[in-house]
Amino acid sequence: MTKHLTTSFCLFLLYVHGTTCADMKSSRDAAKPSIIESNKFTMAIVAIVLFIIMYFWNGKPVNAVASHILVKTKDEADSLKKEIDGDKVKFAALAKEKSLCPSGKQGGGSLGRFVQGQMVPPFDRVVFDPENEIGVVYGPVETQFGWHLIVISERHGVSKN
Repeated sequence: MTKHLTTSFCLFLLYVHGTTCADMKSSRDAAKPSIIESNKFTMAIVAIVLFIIMYFWNGKPVNAVASHILVKTKDEADSLKKEIDGDKVKFAALAKEKSLCPSGKQGGGSLGRFVQGQMVPPFDRVVFDPENEIGVVYGPVETQFGWHLIVISERHGVSKN
């Protein structure tokens, strides 16, 4: 009974102020966000939280930037390494001239940025070994593709123990 009286009293006050039930319903509906808008917001929050969880769960991503020269024989790789003698400009020029890999012809041997596990294991071991220094020519390294000379330009997420 009390609930009914309270409702009646509220309706009476609204009537005195000139507000109808239809006005109340339309203003209430206008204040609600649409399902699409609320779902977009929820999806954005979920995506951000998942990204944060994945980042802290997996740690910093391990990645590197490296260049290489690919040749058929170990002797050829040894000869090129002696000719390069630590000179990055000469490395890029010889990659364009001698490398069997298309990356050598286009970008001076640059493979761009890649994550650990993306390259064949012998190549990965050289690039992601924390003892190996940036800017030094490593190799010859044998893979199923041939013999590589490798220069690491950048490396992130690898630390010496």
